Amino acid sequence: MRVTIIEAGELGDHTTTAARAISDELAVGSVDTRLFSLSSLTIKPCLGCSACMVRTPGQCVHRDDVAMILKELLASDRVLFLYPLARGFMASRAKDFVDRLFPLELPYIEFRDKAMTHGLRYGRYPDWGFVVDVGEGGSKDEFEIAAELNRRLARYYRSSVFLNAESPIEPKEAAHAAMRD
Repeated sequence: MRVTIIEAGELGDHTTTAARAISDELAVGSVDTRLFSLSSLTIKPCLGCSACMVRTPGQCVHRDDVAMILKELLASDRVLFLYPLARGFMASRAKDFVDRLFPLELPYIEFRDKAMTHGLRYGRYPDWGFVVDVGEGGSKDEFEIAAELNRRLARYYRSSVFLNAESPIEPKEAAHAAMRD
């Protein structure tokens, strides 16, 4: 099994600490694990130009670290995405990354489950897990909104959700969820 962990916190915060601890737990279970800390990578925001769909299919016009992450993501069985909320929504670094998933899609529109969506460029996508840090003063409602958006992101890629949890979470619990069939 191969698990890619993507964390979008600030260096040294709860999100980065949790991601490293979960990665260590997965290593104990002999899981092939890749950990990407977005704070240490170059992630440019999406331009919304759609070149990745039409002009350069599957490739963004930005030459940054996202292409490397997408390659690992597609080679994985599971992706665990840890991110903090800022003002009740996914923090900007996490949102920039999610927006850059666009090259995984085709320019064609389909209707699935009474919703409009894009076709998918590749035949297989990993299952998703999410750990959301609502922060101090965050509410249960903010987590529930984030959890629903997480479910929609996974559904968009025709993927299952193996974990949709609020931080803090025990690293063993998150690792067990990632390894569970």
